Amino acid sequence: MKHFFYLFLTLVSSQYAYANMGEPYIHGSSHNALYSSSYCDVIGEKIKIVIHEQQDADHKLFGVFQIRYNIHAESDQKIPLLFIGKGLSDAKKIVVNQSSVVPRLLDSQSVKQYAFITRAPEGSYYYAQYNADQKLPVNLDELIYFEAAIKKGDNQVYIEYEADFGYSVFGFLDNFQINYSLYPSQFWRSFGPIDLELDLNNLAELSGSNLGRATMQRQTVKWTIHQISQDINITVNYRTSWFAKVLLWLQPIGLTIVVLLAIVWWHIHWIIGCKRKGLLFWLGIFIVPLIGFVVFFSAYSLIDFFLQKQSKHGYVLLLVIYYPFVVLTYGIALGVFKMTIIDKYKAK
Repeated sequence: MKHFFYLFLTLVSSQYAYANMGEPYIHGSSHNALYSSSYCDVIGEKIKIVIHEQQDADHKLFGVFQIRYNIHAESDQKIPLLFIGKGLSDAKKIVVNQSSVVPRLLDSQSVKQYAFITRAPEGSYYYAQYNADQKLPVNLDELIYFEAAIKKGDNQVYIEYEADFGYSVFGFLDNFQINYSLYPSQFWRSFGPIDLELDLNNLAELSGSNLGRATMQRQTVKWTIHQISQDINITVNYRTSWFAKVLLWLQPIGLTIVVLLAIVWWHIHWIIGCKRKGLLFWLGIFIVPLIGFVVFFSAYSLIDFFLQKQSKHGYVLLLVIYYPFVVLTYGIALGVFKMTIIDKYKAK
């Protein structure tokens, strides 16, 4: 029986990027079987992700994915490949052994000849299957089919496309998520190491990943993955100044605490050095917490200013309902301090 290999590259727009090379589950004539990659080995995979910024009002970050698969085949073959992409831009490129490949679009009639794509019982979408138990819901307009002439020996499959990153709606940082699935890799007879390069392009900075230690060369972060045990998860953010990093570390609550400590110290100092201690005592009980709330709410705009963005934080203003409680707490604490420290100091 002729062996077929399929390429699954799945990209979920504004949520996560899901991509890699694998084989679908194929239904046999009398039984179910997973076609074995008995004549092909993936010697290695190189993933390069270049960060770019959208030229619109939001200026969100997106990535240009450049993926190379080095495949070793034991014989000349013509391999049908399926490209699955959700929300991909029109800018995509497919090259096999230095020859551009023109994809053939699938429709409801032609798709019937491919056993790895089955129509859902509801009829509104389809499934692309990796094996008998795991399948991926897809729409036909997300599928791009093409055939690649693979020669005996070493071959290279190159895919380039643009993709939006998922990001946080609330908070100071967008935390752009780059998620790349390595799950399909397990279906090949062998799959070599994966070299991953992330070009920050002077626009972003690495915030975290699950890939362990990386090497940094100027604006490029590099990893080498030897064990395919988990998907790739990388978080990047806009490049920020050192002062913005300090503000992000402090957060509005930290800035408020720093300012309040200074104000409380001056309040106590004025009470000790002023003849009208009672007036300053009672005025401070109401004014100091009020200043704290003003600083807290203003800190959001201050951090946004240095981040050069407008962030969302939910119903932060509702925290003002705690003002009476803060006044009461500060009044009790200051009263105890006055009786135990200030009055004793005055007696001396």
